Amino acid sequence: DFIITRQEQENVVLFYAIKKEAYLEYQQVCKLLQLKLIKIIPETLAYYKLFEKTLRKDKKEKIIYAVNRPENSFGYLYDSLGLLDGSRYMFGEDIKPTIKKKIADLNKEDAKINRLILSGSESKKVRQDLFTKDVGAWTNPLEKIVDNFYQDYLKLIIANSTTLFPVLDYDVCFGAFIFALENKDFSLTKAGLTATNISKAN
Repeated sequence: DFIITRQEQENVVLFYAIKKEAYLEYQQVCKLLQLKLIKIIPETLAYYKLFEKTLRKDKKEKIIYAVNRPENSFGYLYDSLGLLDGSRYMFGEDIKPTIKKKIADLNKEDAKINRLILSGSESKKVRQDLFTKDVGAWTNPLEKIVDNFYQDYLKLIIANSTTLFPVLDYDVCFGAFIFALENKDFSLTKAGLTATNISKAN
């Protein structure tokens, strides 16, 4: 399947696909759990949805989305129109020096990083101003972004206002939930993609 993102005069078509073998494995697991596989939403698309509302239409940004956890911290590179590089950047346990090096390397390649979105359970321990100074890029904690832009979606998940949803632990699930609500027709379970489908979407 595909999505089209737009920014002023620029349009980008992002294509997503899954290998048939992987799809059949997912399907088999769901059957064993007596569930029906309805949608498959890419992880990188789910993460993009979590900061899309913070993007300005008149400004092209390069952004690293970083998941800070006790082990195997990682991140992806985006610009304002979506995923820029399909590689997953591994940051290890000590996230600050590895992110700082990655940002410095990208800046040398003329891919100047404007912002870092910081998620994951360990991001709660981070002071925004100090982290920004340490890594060399303006840092936005995901928790603040959710508070400012995505409260209505949280209310759809949790009706009881006294219950907290652990967004930082389940950020990809929350992003997929938002994406599924806003893009009801998207799914990698569709059978085939043709030039006619794409031209109709334009």
